Amino acid sequence: MPRPTLPFIGGDPYEALGVKAGSFLILPAVELSGGYDNNPQHTPGGPGSPYGIVAPELHVRSDWARNSFTADITGSYIAYGNNTFQPSLNRPYLNSKMDGRIDVTRDTQILLENRVIVTTDNPGSPNIQENLSKLPIDTTVGGTVGVEQQFSRFNATLKGTIDRTTYQNSQFTNGETANNDTRAYDQYAGIFRLAYEFDPGFKPFVEVSEDKRNYDSPVDFFGEARSSTGSSAKFGGEFKLAGSSLVGEMAVGYLQRDYQGPTLPNIAGMTLDGSLLWLATGLTSVKFTAASQVTESTLQGVSGSFSRDVSVEVDHALRRWLIATGTIGYGHDDYVGEAREDDRYYATAGLIYKLNPFMQLKGQLRHDWLTSTQSGNAYQSTSALLTLRLQR
Repeated sequence: MPRPTLPFIGGDPYEALGVKAGSFLILPAVELSGGYDNNPQHTPGGPGSPYGIVAPELHVRSDWARNSFTADITGSYIAYGNNTFQPSLNRPYLNSKMDGRIDVTRDTQILLENRVIVTTDNPGSPNIQENLSKLPIDTTVGGTVGVEQQFSRFNATLKGTIDRTTYQNSQFTNGETANNDTRAYDQYAGIFRLAYEFDPGFKPFVEVSEDKRNYDSPVDFFGEARSSTGSSAKFGGEFKLAGSSLVGEMAVGYLQRDYQGPTLPNIAGMTLDGSLLWLATGLTSVKFTAASQVTESTLQGVSGSFSRDVSVEVDHALRRWLIATGTIGYGHDDYVGEAREDDRYYATAGLIYKLNPFMQLKGQLRHDWLTSTQSGNAYQSTSALLTLRLQR
C-alpha cells in the first residue's frame, strides 16, 4: 500500500495523482535504490557489499457506487555487488493482492480475494541449506471467498481460504540440484468474526479460526510428518475515531498448532495482531504494528518458529515537502523443539524529499542486530540506502 499521507489542511500537494481509466484510478510507481550493507548475509562478522534495488508497484482503485475492486501489487529485485556470497543473495520479491466486494444487498456483501507471494528464505535463516549457490524461490498462491452480513449493530463475517506453497529446486555450488517437494504444502482455513458497533468510531470483535496445513509428502527428509492443524481465537477492536485521529484494529488472542508427527511438539501461546495509525497532529503520525505467526521449519525435531513482531513508526513533516521518518522494531523467534530463541531488533531513520507529485528522493539509515540463546548466530548489520521514487 502507498504510504499514508499526513492530514495537511487542504490536502497534500505532493500526493500521487494517478491515472483515470474509466471508473478506475491507477497509481503506478517505481523506486530505484542504491546503497551499502556491511553484513547482508546476517552472519557473525559477515562481509559487506554495495547493492541495488528495482521496486515497481501498481495500485488500482474502483470508483463505483456499488461493489468494489482494489489491487495492490508490489515487487522488487535486489542485487549485490559482492559476488563471493554463498549462497548468492540476489533475489526477487512479489506481493500481489486483488480484492473484490459484491454488494448483494445493503446488508449483505460477498468478499473475494486473490493473492500471490514470491520470495525466498531470509539471509541467516536456519532453513537455508549448506553449500547453496543461490536462494531457492518459494511461491504462495491463494484465494479467499467470504460473506459479510449486517444485523442491526452486529456485523458477522465468514471466510474460507486456500493457499498453495511450493519451493524451487535447490542448486548447490558443486553443480548438483535437489528438489524441495517435501516442503510443498496446501493450507485450508475457515475464519469467523463477529463485531458490534458500540459507536461509529469503535467496534469490538471476536474472531475464531481453524486451519490445516497438508504437506504433499507424508514425511520429510528426516522421516517426520509435518502436516498440522491450527486453532486461534482473538478479541480486539476496530477503531475510526472522530476526525480519524486513530484508525485501524488491534487484537489479543491465543493460538495452538498440533502436529501429525509424534516427534514434533505442539506450539501454543498468546498473540497480538493488528495495525493502528494515530494522527497525533497535522504534522505528525504514529503507526503501531504487531504480528504473530507460526512459520514452517526444515530443522530436524523443530515443529516451527513461533514469531512475534512489534514496531513503532513516526513520521513528522518538517515541511510539506520534507518528511522525517523513524522506526524501531522488535521480534522474537522461538524454535519449538530446539533450545534456540532469537531476539531481533532494528532501528531506522530517514528523510523523504518530495520534489513534486511525480518524484521523491529518500534516504534511510538502518541498523539490525540479533541475539540468540544458541551460540554462533548473533550478528549486527548496518545499511544505508538512497532511493529515487517516480510515481504518477
